[in-house]
Amino acid sequence: QAQVHEAEAGLGKHELAVGAALGAVALAYAFAVPRGLPYDEPSHWLNVTHIARDWTLPRLGDPDVSYEAQQGPLVYVIDAVIYRLTGTGTTGFYAVRVSGVLWLAAAAVLCLALLKAGWPRIPRAGRIAGTAVALGNPMVVGAAMSVQNDIPALALALAALWTATRFQHPVVVGLLAGA
Repeated sequence: QAQVHEAEAGLGKHELAVGAALGAVALAYAFAVPRGLPYDEPSHWLNVTHIARDWTLPRLGDPDVSYEAQQGPLVYVIDAVIYRLTGTGTTGFYAVRVSGVLWLAAAAVLCLALLKAGWPRIPRAGRIAGTAVALGNPMVVGAAMSVQNDIPALALALAALWTATRFQHPVVVGLLAGA
């Protein structure tokens, strides 16, 4: 029984292998898809560049601000910092896009942890497969590897759920949910 518990602890080679494969697909997507990915990337990008340029929050109604400015600024501020640190222009844009793989990885780790905590009888392979199917979905990968805030919101929501199940600390859960 000690070997079973040891094998269940942390991320094992199977989780890491699936994660590496998902990360490789996601990174390929980030560079293969042209800039200005349809749906919301251009609007989110306007908010990132506005913050990176002015270090002020975007205001709805300003000429360079889109409707996405009504959303919480956390991810836009993080992306603005990445953009400024990596150099504005094409390199900065792709650095922001590639940072989405970190949010996707966080969501995957949290998804695995929640499945383990909520349904401990599901075999490890089932948890891995379920997480891979959910987060390897092309729409999820596409959202993660474009400039937007959907997957960061998913990762923060999963973090709030995990915190609620593990620590039941309402202030921390509220901060994560609000972020």
